[in-house]
This record gives sequence, structure tokens and C-alpha cells, in this order.
Amino acid sequence: MWERARQRNRGEKKMMEEEKEGERSGPPCACGVDISVLPEGCISDTIALTTPKDACRACAVSSIFRAAAESNAVWESFLPSDYQAIIARSSSDSLSFSSKKQLYLSLSDNPILIDDAKKRFFLDKLSGNKCYLLSARELTIAWGDDSRYWRWVSLPESRFSEVAELSFVCWFDINGKMSTSMLSPKTNYAAYLVYKLRSRAHGFKHHLPTASIGTTGGGEVYEQTVGLGLPAVEPGQQDQVVLPQLQQQHTSRPKQRNDGWLEIELGQFFNEEGEADELRFGLKEVKCLSVKSGLIVEGIEIRPTRDVLSRMDLSLAFQSCILHYPPHHFITGKNMRNGFAELPEGCIANILSWTTPKDAGRACAFYPLFRAAAESDTVWKRMLPSDWQAIIARSVTPLNFLSLKHLYGSTPLSPIIQSSLLELLNIFLDKLSGKKCYLLSARELSIIWGNGDTPQYWNWISLPEESRFPDVAELRFVWWFDISGRMSTSMLSPKTNYAAYLVFKRTDRAYGFDDPPPRASVGTTGGGEVHQQTVGLGLSVMEPKQQDRIEPPPQQHASRPKQREDGWLEIELGQFFTEGGENDELQIRLTEVEAGNVKTGLIVEGIEIMPTKG
Repeated sequence: MWERARQRNRGEKKMMEEEKEGERSGPPCACGVDISVLPEGCISDTIALTTPKDACRACAVSSIFRAAAESNAVWESFLPSDYQAIIARSSSDSLSFSSKKQLYLSLSDNPILIDDAKKRFFLDKLSGNKCYLLSARELTIAWGDDSRYWRWVSLPESRFSEVAELSFVCWFDINGKMSTSMLSPKTNYAAYLVYKLRSRAHGFKHHLPTASIGTTGGGEVYEQTVGLGLPAVEPGQQDQVVLPQLQQQHTSRPKQRNDGWLEIELGQFFNEEGEADELRFGLKEVKCLSVKSGLIVEGIEIRPTRDVLSRMDLSLAFQSCILHYPPHHFITGKNMRNGFAELPEGCIANILSWTTPKDAGRACAFYPLFRAAAESDTVWKRMLPSDWQAIIARSVTPLNFLSLKHLYGSTPLSPIIQSSLLELLNIFLDKLSGKKCYLLSARELSIIWGNGDTPQYWNWISLPEESRFPDVAELRFVWWFDISGRMSTSMLSPKTNYAAYLVFKRTDRAYGFDDPPPRASVGTTGGGEVHQQTVGLGLSVMEPKQQDRIEPPPQQHASRPKQREDGWLEIELGQFFTEGGENDELQIRLTEVEAGNVKTGLIVEGIEIMPTKG
């Protein structure tokens, strides 16, 4: 990674040299730009808004950038706010550092033992978010204190003094918990079992354990089956998606780690800000009661997922701007607010275009010049999807807008862009991020017995005062409940974590969705995971400020209905991540076909695809 950064730095230095020679494509710089006119504190404040990777790259810009990028002020902003308290929990005497940057790199490359050497703490090198490896002794293992079933052994390749080795059990159950206040806020995390398999290991291939992870304070419960006994994924090999096939579905496979151990993902969760909830995670297989043996558990690791980093890449924006304007336009004193007022409006607009719609809106209150820049088309064009003009061309209703900000602001509140004269699709933008969202109408879905030829099972009705589509699907009665939908991931925003929601209502006579509840699955065909969970369509609706609660098996479910502002209910079916440049197929399914009980009283408007609030 750092080698790529050095290569990119060399490329940036070459580009800057070419720009000084008048070869850049932007406006010429008549008087030459001297970056050194910017105070070091101003540069440090700007770099502190970026990422550790960008701070390292900034060192190649100039000597003053190097001094600012290596300052304690920058690297302390990348460290957790409670890093001193965490270090104090370590029993190691070898932790010494001469600068905050050295401390950051040390905590990234050399995890420290804390809490009586039962946990290992380290930082994610790219983001600076907190990570933990909980030892097997920190977990609750059924029969773990009985030497007939589990042995505690010492391995030189382990970071802990002992690990748990499974001799044999029929009842396989491992659980752990920790406070979410120990983790970085506003971060999407994943939990991984860190383990090895003996050559004689068996019992994990045919009856796959089920993993679950969730918080007690209103978060969802992520459930999936995991293939502990499957072949490990080699570097660069894609984890294959297995489409829903009853008990054969799984979502993750073992992956080889650089430390010689294997890891397998148990699930993901989003850690909100300022919460002190309890994170619970577990792995179990207690139904088939077949003998399991040969597993060595080192612990469970909690670390951020590889989502797009949310910190602003303002260093590149500033570098772009200062190469186009003479030095007298820039800040020369300590009053940054007045100094920014000296920047040209076009420069401010370029900087704001690298932020978020929320930040651009807040910038209007900063200074009159900022207000003009923040409302310019330059800013809001970057906030809109790159294909916004093609999307508008597909609309069945004419769109009149005074500015691109006006266009952006109209779409989140009233989804008005539809895909065709059939009005099967509704597209709008997420107000905070500008990501594309879709509501697939019931007509766009595949509903078993719901094609219109069998009105005794599903009836198509019009609700003009309530629905944005010409008709919706009303369930009269079925035993075989099966709804599915699909769409191309190229229609969605790249590098985004999405969730799918069923948008529905219940009539007064609705029943049949409680025992057992339907099961949802969401996944893509191009190598992503398949998210599985049961959904409580028949559960009571969550009121505002009411928290979703984790319930223990066998009533466990991942989501409950929530009231929407448009009068409908919604319930999450699952999550998925869209990569960039892919044209895979997103597949969504909600089904209950095993119990054979009658279900009735459901009205389906469609399935909505929206970014998660991560």
C-alpha cells in the first residue's frame, strides 16, 4: 500500500512540476504560486480533515506541507479521542514513541495487549478506527470448562497465552459481547472468527453453523450461515455467492490471514455515535447434533469493513485551487474566517464540491461569499449522480428546476422520476449523501400466484390517495408465500452500502406471518455476500424513538416493521454493498413455503432500495 502511495507521490510531484512549466490544462498562473504563503497551522487544519493515507501523500507536495503533515496536531486528530486511556490498560512497558505519527503507525502495525492480556487493541491503518481481537478466554463457550470437550492449549503462533481446542461436541455454541462505546462511532464494523482446523477436523461441512451479530440498543441482528469447513479463499479469489437453496445457502468462506490463521466473517453492524449499548455475537449449530471436532479458536476480531472512507479529501482540493490563484488570495493571518473570505468564489466552490450535501448546506451560514459558492451549480453538479441527465430523460413527467441545487432538493422529498410509461419504477436521491434510491413497484416484482390470473389469491387494487403507483398487490390468501425482485447494480451508486425494504400495509384481518416468520435474502451474482434474515411482518409497529430489541432464538428476527412518513410500513430485508463499474444482478427474495399455514391481509406497494445510514 505504501509503495503505491510513494509511486503516486512521485506522479503528483511530476504533475506539479509540469504545471509550473505552464503545461497544466487549467488557467495559467501569471505570477507563479508559492505554497509557503499558507501558514503551517492552516495547512495542518486542512490535512487533519483528510485521511492518514492522504496525510502521508501530502509530504511530497512541499517542505512546508511535509512539516504540517507530520505535526502532532494532524496525527492526534487521527488517533481515537480516548487513546491515552486505552494505552493505560496495556501491561506492556515497550510502548514508547517520539511523535503522534509514530504512535499511530505503531498501534496500526503492532497491536497491544490490554485488559489482563485478554484483548488485543489496534488501529485500522487506513481510517484510524479502533479494532479489537477478543481472546477465546473472553468468549462464552458451551462446555468450554469441561476438558472432555474443549482443551486449553498454548500455541507459539498465537498472540494470547492460550487458545481453545475442540476435542468433540455435539452442541456447538460460542458467544461474546462487548460495549459499543469501546468502538469508533459512525462506523460499519464486521466480526470475524479467527481459528485453525486440525487435519482431522470434521462436522463443519454439511451442517453449517449459524452466526448472528447485533446490538441491544435498536440495531439490527445480522444472521448468516458460515462454512467453517469450506476451502479457504486464496488472495484475489472471489467468494462465490450461493443463491437461496433452502439449507445449502451460506454467505462466507474462510480466508487466509497474513498471520497464518484463518478468519471467517460472522456478520456486520453499524456503530452509532454516543451510544453505550451491548454488542452481542455468536456462532452455533445445535440442531443436527452431529459430532464436531478439530477446531482451534484464537478469538473473535472486530474491525471496520472496507467501505468508502467518509473523511473529506480536502488536501487535493486545496492543491488544485492554490495552483490557479496568486498568493495574495490566500490566508496570511490567524483569522481563518476572514482569510477564507479572500479566496475567489470559484475556489471555494471547488472545495465545497468535495464535501457532502449536508456540509454544503451548512456552509451557507458561514459567510455571504460561502453562501454564493455553496449554492452554485459547480457544487451541486458533483452532488448529483453522474448520469442524472439520462435519468431525467426517462421521466414521464416534465421537470422544471431553476438550479441544480433546486433539482437536488426536489428529489428526496417527492420522488418524481419514473422509468417508463408503465410507472413500474420510482427513483429519488438520498438527501444526505446524494446516492440513488429506487422503489420497485409490486408490478415490477415476481409474486407467486400474483400475476393477475388468480385473483382468489392476490388481487390488484388501486389506492390513488395512498400509493404513488397505479395499483398495488393485496394478498387475499395463500399457503405458498414467495415474493422476489431483481435489478442491475449498475443502476445504483457505486461504493455504497444499501439496504432493501418491503413497503407494505396490513389489513385488519391480516394473519399468518408470525409462526414461522418469512425469511428474506438479499445478494448479488457477482461475488458479493447473500444476507439472510427472518423478518417479523406480523410484529407490532415500532413507534418513533422506540428501539428494536434483540430477541433470543427461536423467535430471533433481524427487523421489525417501522412507520414511514408516507403512511406505509417498511421492514428491512437485508443489506448489500455495490462496487464500482460492475453490472451484476441484485436479487431480493421474501418467502415462507415450509409451514403450509394460511397467510392473508398483506398489501404490497413494492421494495425500496436505499443507502444505509452508515
